[in-house]
This record gives sequence, C-alpha cells and structure tokens, in this order.
Amino acid sequence: MAHVMLAAFDPLGVLMTVVGLGGLIFFHELGHFLACRLTGTRVEAFSVGFGKEIFGWTRKGTRYRIGMIPLGGYVKMAAENPGEQNTGAPDEFPNKPFSSRLFIMSAGVLFNLILAFALFVWAFGIGVPLQSTRIGFVQPGGPAWKAGLKPGDLITHVDGREILDYLDLASSELSATVTLTVERGDERLDVLVQPRQAGADLPLGIGPELRAEAKEVAKDSPAAKAGGSPGDVVVAIDGKPVSAPHDIDEVLAAAAAASGEVAEIEVRMRVRRADGQEADLDVRLPLTPMIGITPFEGPGTTRVVPQPDSPASRAGLEAGDTVQTVAGTPVASWEDMTKAIRANGLKPLDLGIRRGDRTIDVRLVPAPRPADLGYARELVQTVRRERNVVRAAALGWRRTTRFIEMVVLTVKGLVTRRVSTEAIGGPIALVTATYNMFDQGWGLYLQILGLISVNLAILNLLPIPVLDGGQIVLLCAEKLRGKPLPERVVGWLQMAGLVLILGLLVLAFRNDIARLLQ
Repeated sequence: MAHVMLAAFDPLGVLMTVVGLGGLIFFHELGHFLACRLTGTRVEAFSVGFGKEIFGWTRKGTRYRIGMIPLGGYVKMAAENPGEQNTGAPDEFPNKPFSSRLFIMSAGVLFNLILAFALFVWAFGIGVPLQSTRIGFVQPGGPAWKAGLKPGDLITHVDGREILDYLDLASSELSATVTLTVERGDERLDVLVQPRQAGADLPLGIGPELRAEAKEVAKDSPAAKAGGSPGDVVVAIDGKPVSAPHDIDEVLAAAAAASGEVAEIEVRMRVRRADGQEADLDVRLPLTPMIGITPFEGPGTTRVVPQPDSPASRAGLEAGDTVQTVAGTPVASWEDMTKAIRANGLKPLDLGIRRGDRTIDVRLVPAPRPADLGYARELVQTVRRERNVVRAAALGWRRTTRFIEMVVLTVKGLVTRRVSTEAIGGPIALVTATYNMFDQGWGLYLQILGLISVNLAILNLLPIPVLDGGQIVLLCAEKLRGKPLPERVVGWLQMAGLVLILGLLVLAFRNDIARLLQ
C-alpha cells in the first residue's frame, strides 16, 4: 500500500510500470499481427487496450489504436467473428487454410514466450538477486528431518536438475520420492526425501535461510517493548547459545513447553547491536494455544494438514480433514476456527471432523506457543550475473522453462483445488508487483516482466473461446468436422467464455483490493 501511495512521487517508476506492462500486451498482439502479414490476412484493427479509443491512426486499411481500458488488446481480422459477412475474398481470415489460421492464433503465445526468454537473458546480463538454496530451518519430524538434512546444507539439484534459487525448489511438483543433492562443508551428498503430498506449505519440511540481523522491529512487539533495535543479532536466550535465526524458535518453544499453564513467559535475551556491543533484554512473551495445523488448500476453508509431531497429528488428524466444530461451536472459515481455538486457551479441546463421508470427534490438548518476537529478517540472497552471452542465454532458457512449469502447476492446482482462488491476482496485483520490482532494480524488474509474459502465454492457451486457446480448439474442431461449427454454437461458446473471463476478473479484483486493504 505504501508503494501505491508513494507512486505519486516516483514518476519514473510509474512510467516504467506502464511501459513494461503495455509492452507485454503490445508484443503479444504484434505476434498475431505479423502472422497475419506473413499469411496475407487482412487486418482491420490493431488495438492495445479495449474500450473507447484515446489515440489512433489508419495506415493501409488498418486502424492502429490505443484503448481506454488497458486490460489487454486485440488484432481484428477481416470476417473473423460469427455473423460478419464473408465475401469469399482470399485475404479474409475464414478463407485461409487451417495451417495459416492455426499459426495466426498461436503467434501471440509464441511471441510472449520469446519475449520472456529475451527478458530473462537481459536480466541475468544485468544481475538478478536469487534467494539462497541453503537450508535455514528443518522442521522436527518432517520429511527432511527424517532424511537427515540439516540447517546449513546447500541444496544444488532436485532429481539431477540444477536449481537456481529457493523459488525453484519451493515451487517444484515433487514426486513420491525425490533425490536432493546437497553440499555440506566439503561433502557432496545425494539424499532421498519423501515429501508430504497433501497440501501444506512445507512439503519437504524445510525453510529458507534468513539473515541473522534484524531488518526492523515491529511496533509494540515483545522485542520492541524490551528495547530491541534494527540490526540486533540474537546470540543467546536464557544462557542458551543461538547460532542462527531458526534456533530462536526452538529455544522459545522449549521454554513455553516447560512453562505450565501460564499466560506468558519471560526470557533474558542477549543481543549483539549493530555497533558490535552486546546487551541483555528482558522479554515478556504472551503464550497462545497451538494445535499444529496448516491450510490444505488455502485459508478460505477449514480443511487442514496436521504438522509433524504436533497435538493435531498425535490426536489422529489426517491431511484433508475438515474441521466443522471447535469446542462445540460450528466454524465455516479459517478465521472462525483460529478464533475459537484461541478462545479455548490451553484447556483440552474437542474438534468435530469430517473425513470423507464420516464425521468423527477428536480431543486434543493444545501446546503453548510463544508470540513472535517482532524481529523482521531478510532472506539471504546472492546476485547472479552472467557477462557471457551463451551462459546468460542458458540461464534465460532455464528460467523460461521453469516459470512455464510453475504457471502450469498453479493452473492445475486451481482446477484441482490444491491452490486457493485467493492466489489469483488481477491488474492491481500486476501493477503493484511490477512497480515494486522496478523499485528494487532493473534485474528484478526485467524478471517480473518475463514472469508476467509467461503467464500471458500460458493463460492465453486455456481452452476458453475468447482466448487464443479457445480459438485453437474451435479451429481443431472445424478441422475434424470438415466444416465450420454453426455460427450459433460458436456465438454461445464465446458468450460463455466471456462470462467466465469477466467472473475471473471480478474475483481477481476482489483479491487485489483485499490485499491492498491488508
């Protein structure tokens, strides 16, 4: 939200956001336009944006225009829509051979993928910050813990495929068993890991590496009240040494577990200040009940995944269970459920669970969880820059194929409900992300444009009639049938596709606005 408000003071950032996103749309439509030129298909209009024309000109029978609504664009070909008069002229779209029409409809997607590749190559030539693949946290009882992985291990390959950064690892579709190649000191190890297949946010049971020093201290947090400052590095808690950020949670969790039924605990925390001096802080941490569950498919429902070695897993909860009641109170959302769990405190808790077509009752005893200290830390990043064009091209190709896989997996997850619809972003999210990345440097700016270009390519391939993918499906149906589909059928399909797209836009705008308000 702060970036949106500051945009008024950053005209260059706003300009580059508009130019970048507008350029992606232009390049997609340019693919269709050039394909029309190569196949001799007459183009009546080339538009970036929809709605009322705010600027345009006509050249050689084609109207070039910029529309008022910057949510896409189009190339209008002669006689392409149902109901338009087809004079039989050889330059009209319906009169072109199947191969020419298929090429025209595929060209926008192809151009977006070519552009994405070029942007990634350019980004690596400038330098791209990559999130470290060194393990910062291993969840006790999780898959990585069982396989013997440790904090500090550097993951280099997954099933023999080199990974560039933690994003590659976190977004991979993991099989029943994966081989992680890790570097541990001077050793290079291949470790077999069996990921959790259902849901949760830590399928491998690991977390990324964080910087030891605090970037900032949240206002009114326990650390702030005790005198914590940005730049603090926690070195000990109650005399127990702390060597990495993940140690803090383990020490505090142990202190909470040994506290009994109390509302808060007090610990003495030794910190090293930004100037190198050390200080002792007396920190009071409120305790809240924790049963150890994460969302199965996003926080929009009460379907859960139990964490390893947690009250929920010990009580017999299974991945995919839906919590219907908490302490006898019906719950319909994740927020309702967490409020009811907090209200129950540390007393024994009764849950009503739906598992398949059965309803079962589960009793468990919540564990005390200390409140967050309030120290915000940055992820450890390294800048990858390739001056060699061949190596930069190789990295750009890997980034392109990796992001294609990511987008396909996301779409698949939305269809199968493994990914919440709250993950869908719209124009506001795209503008905000692009502006934020430009604010952080050219490398990230070019990379986010490449990712959005991949998104445009894959989403346009969806078999929805108003999109390129839907048009390709209709063309293939015509080829199989031996003649065009009835205009009435095509019209109905296009209307249904339009309704679906508008519905997705409404959902995306709702999610965008909710994120801004948060």
